[in-house]
Amino acid sequence: MVEQIEHMRVSWIDTDAAGRIHYASVLRYFEAAEHELLRTLGIPYTRILRKLGFPRVEVWARFKKPLYYDDEIDVHCRIEKVGRSSVIFGFQIFKQDLLSVEGGLTIVAINGQGKPVSHPAYFRKSLAKGLFKPSRRRKK
Repeated sequence: MVEQIEHMRVSWIDTDAAGRIHYASVLRYFEAAEHELLRTLGIPYTRILRKLGFPRVEVWARFKKPLYYDDEIDVHCRIEKVGRSSVIFGFQIFKQDLLSVEGGLTIVAINGQGKPVSHPAYFRKSLAKGLFKPSRRRKK
């Protein structure tokens, strides 16, 4: 299992008039951590985008604690599920060890005609190495 952790700061441009992080801004933070996770696994998008596209088909976020301009945050990214043509990523954003945002996104591999296609073998194999496997608790 690989979990990518990106240390970032909330930028001024990412806040709203109340000084809190704008809801859409967290998607950029998710994406930055996603790209670094794929680089860590040896499969940066630059290597595969020549042949395939990876649109986001589902995105969600739940805000638990507010984030403000200049807050230092850690964005955690992991692969939760690998399908034939899809990948589900999970995200958590922490500020001082407190969970502030959690979310996820699903991407689908498509060909030049916009049709879903199976992941290339090397891509699927690398994704599988990074697949998140929750620890199992023993029942007493």
